[in-house]
This record gives sequence, structure tokens and C-alpha cells, in this order.
Amino acid sequence: MYTSAKQQKNMKTNEHCTNSQESNVQYSTHSRLQSCKLSSLILDKIHSIDIIDQLIRNGAVSSKDWIWQRQLRFYINHNQNSMYNYTTKIKNDDNNSMKTSICMADAEFLYTFEYQGNSPRLVHTPLTDKCYLTLTQAMRMGLGGNPYGPAGTGKTESVKALGSMMGRQVLVFNCDEGIDLRSMTRIFVGIVKCGAWGCFDEFNRLEESVLSAISMQIQIIQDALKCGTPQINLLGRTTNVDPNSGLFITLNPIAKGYGGRQKLPDNLKQLFRPVSMTKPDSDLIAEMILFSEGFSNAQILSRKLVSVFSLAK
Repeated sequence: MYTSAKQQKNMKTNEHCTNSQESNVQYSTHSRLQSCKLSSLILDKIHSIDIIDQLIRNGAVSSKDWIWQRQLRFYINHNQNSMYNYTTKIKNDDNNSMKTSICMADAEFLYTFEYQGNSPRLVHTPLTDKCYLTLTQAMRMGLGGNPYGPAGTGKTESVKALGSMMGRQVLVFNCDEGIDLRSMTRIFVGIVKCGAWGCFDEFNRLEESVLSAISMQIQIIQDALKCGTPQINLLGRTTNVDPNSGLFITLNPIAKGYGGRQKLPDNLKQLFRPVSMTKPDSDLIAEMILFSEGFSNAQILSRKLVSVFSLAK
């Protein structure tokens, strides 16, 4: 970490110069693959500049300052002198000495190098940072994450983006009234065996009887992840547990316009840490997307674009 304000400002200047160069190249490129790569790099650069701005504004000069600790950070060979001991696999496995660690606040995880492909990046906003912090803290405590809020606020995409940054395969399941206990059990078995993340979209659309029944299975999985248990038994079937697995749910409000939603039982609620996903900053998101696509006057265009779509509703 840069330990002086001058170094941080120099870093910010370098990031701005590189970002402008990449944006100019993006505007002139004709390859779809190259364009997607540059767009992702530009969005990452913009996020890096925003982090440096936060460090400068808050006068952060130490790696122990909270404004730095709350960022999603990557370390190579970090676990040899790690200040954290929350992940059993990192602490006990001597073969992990050259692995990449991911830290956020006091949570630490291993990067699992799951191939993600050249997929578009999610635009970082204060809302996604809050979501990441809540989800990583939930996993540190052996719980699941529960982003909730209206449709179109980025609940599922935030889980997918965090999984991608941690090298995890994220499997999204759209829940409805037709899914029964046996179907959910098969899904759980597959998730814990392959070390993937399962994101259950609109989880409260499941039948109330199914919600009550699967709460015990979810607790068994979470207890195994928390304690490092190598095997579990689900409905009479013994299966191995990959410690990199994770369970997440997203909920839409129980209100007019969202029919068929059930209230979660209390014993199921306590297994997932909630995070409220409010209305996203459309101006900021539009500006970042336009800039990553090569538009130099993205700030002005984004406001006009958002106004047009707002009036068209």
C-alpha cells in the first residue's frame, strides 16, 4: 500500500493516464473480443481510481486503516504471515503457501481459479461495495448471504460478480412453486461436491412447506463449512463437502406487484445475513458504461440518456 499522500496522488495520475489511453484504444477497436477486454479493464481502472480517491480523502497511510481494510484485496502467498485465521483451509493446509488469498475486513478466502471467460464486468458503486462486505462477513461466520430489494437493483448480479472475483463458479437457480424438497436436495449435493456457489433467485417463491423442510439441510451444510467437516448426510445420502462452497438467496418484497411470495420462517432467516439493495445510481452506472465503451464525454451523455429513459417509463 502507498504510505504517503504524494505517492497516492501520483498513483491516481498514472491510473488516469492509462485509463484515457485504454479508452481511446477502445473507441478505435473493431474486435468484439478485444472490445470486451478493454471495457472490463477500464471499469477496473475506474474502480481503482475511486479507491485511491477514498484513501486520499480519509488520509489513510497504513494498511490497518479501515478505509483500506474494507476494500476487496488480493494477496499472493499472504497466508504465511497472515493476520487472519478465520478460514480453516488456509490455516491448516501447508500446500497453500503459494496460493492467492482474498481479504475483505477480517475475512479471508482462497482464490480458486475457476475459469470465468471474457464476461462483462459489473460497474462498482457504493451499493455493490456494501453488498460485498456483507456477503464476505456472512461467509466468514459460516452463514449465507441474502441481498433483498425490488427487481433490477443488482441482487443476483452482485453475487455473481463477487463469485467471479473470487474465482468461484456461480450457479443461479430461479425458484418457483414447482420445486420440491427432493429437487432442492439434489441441487445442494451438487453445489457442495463441486465447490460452487448456489444463488437461489426469488427464494421466497418456494412453497412454505418446502422452505421449512430445507432449512435443516441448509444448516447442516453451513455447519460443515464452518467446522471444516469433510462429509455430510442429506436425506440419507453421504456426500463430500468442498470448503469453497456457498449458499446465497435473493428476495423480492412481499408487496403489490410481487405475487406468490412467502414470508421466510424465522429459523431460515437466521441462516442468511441480509443486505438491503436499494435503487442503484443510474447516472453513475450509465457514465461508467459509456466511458468504458470509449465515449470521452460520458458524464454529459449519461445524464441525458438516463433522463430519456426516465421520461419514457
